[in-house]
Amino acid sequence: MCAHSNNRGFTLVELLVAAVILATGLAATAGAFSASTRAQAAAIRIETASRLAQAKLAEIQAGQPTPGSSEGDFDELSQQDSVGDLADYHYYWEIADTDIQGLVRAQVSVWYLNNDRNPVVLVAYLPAAAEAGQ
Repeated sequence: MCAHSNNRGFTLVELLVAAVILATGLAATAGAFSASTRAQAAAIRIETASRLAQAKLAEIQAGQPTPGSSEGDFDELSQQDSVGDLADYHYYWEIADTDIQGLVRAQVSVWYLNNDRNPVVLVAYLPAAAEAGQ
């Protein structure tokens, strides 16, 4: 007589293998979410720096651009209720004469915290300020 067992179910080894595979998949998924969150935060910082550089360039353009430079932060904007915390963003702008008469080169650099090695940089060529007596 053949003693054939008809037990259905999983062995302990099969359950352990399934648990290891599941744990590995969950750890990989958690790592992917973490990397995604960091990348999104970096993208938001770059976008904010870009908008701040555009605003600073527009401010220069609205005035009488004369050669010079300045640096600072956007802490004064952070004081406004409608704007988030911008105190960690810093800028440097420089206006220089060009070889083309009547044009100056304006360059604005904006970076977040101490990451001044990788700033957002905008360059524009603007009409020079009219000299007195012309």
